[in-house]
Amino acid sequence: RTDVEISASELDHLERLLRGAFRQRRKTVWNALRGAGFPEEGVRAALAAVGLEERLRPQQIPPEAWLEFSRRPEIGNAFRLAEKHDREKGRP
Repeated sequence: RTDVEISASELDHLERLLRGAFRQRRKTVWNALRGAGFPEEGVRAALAAVGLEERLRPQQIPPEAWLEFSRRPEIGNAFRLAEKHDREKGRP
């Protein structure tokens, strides 16, 4: 869809989420996001809230679901924690 409005900050969050999810090949979304520094509780709650299974691979999730997932309040603080994790690992 091209008619979805998204703010600049939402786009930043979505991009960080997608980078974390697709950083390592052949990982489930659950393992990929945990490995990218997103906290387990936030990831698990946000996945459940949008009806996604932890065992899905990132490429199996439609774009609309990624946007909905990134907007979940459960994942909100996760972005700051993931950024901290990236800095500690020396990632941009």
